[in-house]
Amino acid sequence: MSATRTRPSTGLTVAAVVAAVVVTLALLVAIGGGGATPLDPRSDERSGTSAMVALARALGAEVTIADDLAVLDDPGADVAVL
Repeated sequence: MSATRTRPSTGLTVAAVVAAVVVTLALLVAIGGGGATPLDPRSDERSGTSAMVALARALGAEVTIADDLAVLDDPGADVAVL
């Protein structure tokens, strides 16, 4: 008697690959989706811009972080980054 190996069917292999891709994508979304708003000047996340705010302050700029442009009615304001 010789031992024979059976190969899994192609459909089963495809289903396993698709399941692995779906699980990997779900994990990436769960890990990467920290809930931070992209380009948030208060955020230290990868997509945040708190370093730009810190650098501007270190160079002597007066930085105001506002969610509304009406707050920035200061006639002395030179630059607004939107």
